Amino acid sequence: MTLYDALPGGGEAAKHDPGKQPGCQLDDVPRRGALRLVDTLRSAIGWSLAALRRWRRRRATIRTLQTLSDHHLTDIGFDRAGIAATVEQRHGVGG
Repeated sequence: MTLYDALPGGGEAAKHDPGKQPGCQLDDVPRRGALRLVDTLRSAIGWSLAALRRWRRRRATIRTLQTLSDHHLTDIGFDRAGIAATVEQRHGVGG
């Protein structure tokens, strides 16, 4: 549920024609738009923070693997030159 849906007369029907909903005043229209904007920004910020967390997790994995000796890397199937590419590929990033 979004902030917009919580308003009286809010929800899907009000998005199409907010001025004609029962209990909806024209003064509510700017507030509804502002609440939709807040919901959109909240989603965008949430997505951005999740992407940042994934990137940091990948970088931490790369740093950890780079601290291992070549012998240990070979044992687990990594080549030092390909650490970053392998981690990115396993996390579904890049081409």
